[in-house]
Amino acid sequence: MSALSNTKREIFCLEYTADFNGAAAAIRAGYAENGSRVRGNRLLNSPEVQERIQEIIDDRRGELEVTVANVVHRLNETANACLQLVEKRAHGSDTVVLVPINATAGLKALELLGRHLGMFIERTQEIASDACIQVEWSAPIDPRMITHESDTEQ
Repeated sequence: MSALSNTKREIFCLEYTADFNGAAAAIRAGYAENGSRVRGNRLLNSPEVQERIQEIIDDRRGELEVTVANVVHRLNETANACLQLVEKRAHGSDTVVLVPINATAGLKALELLGRHLGMFIERTQEIASDACIQVEWSAPIDPRMITHESDTEQ
C-alpha cells in the first residue's frame, strides 16, 4: 500500500504517527476542531487508515534500524558503561572511593534487559476467592515502622 488517495486521510495518518493523538491529528489534517475526537476515532477505526498507519510505523522503524536485537545490544552497552567504577574523592576528605559513573541509568538498563528476558516474576497473593492484589517491593521495609497487634492494644 502506498499513500492514501484521500489527501486529508493521508495527512491524518502521518500526523497520527507523530504523537498518537487522534483528535490532534484530525485537526492538523484539516478536519474541523469541533468534533475532532469523534472524527479521529472514526478514522482510526477505518481498516484502510489502520493499514496505512502500520505501514508508516514499519517504514520509520526500518529507517531507524530499530530491532529487538539492536535495542537489547544498546541496553547492554549502556548498563556496562554506566556501571563502570571510577575513583572519586569524598568531599572534604582524602578518602578515595569507587563509584559507578551513573548507577541510576545502569540499573534501569539492567531492569529493562531483565524484563525483556523474563527474569522477573510477578507475585500475587490471593486475598479472596475472586480477588488478587499485586505486590511490588520498591524499597526495603524499615523494621521500626512495623507495628504488632500487641503494640496497638496498649
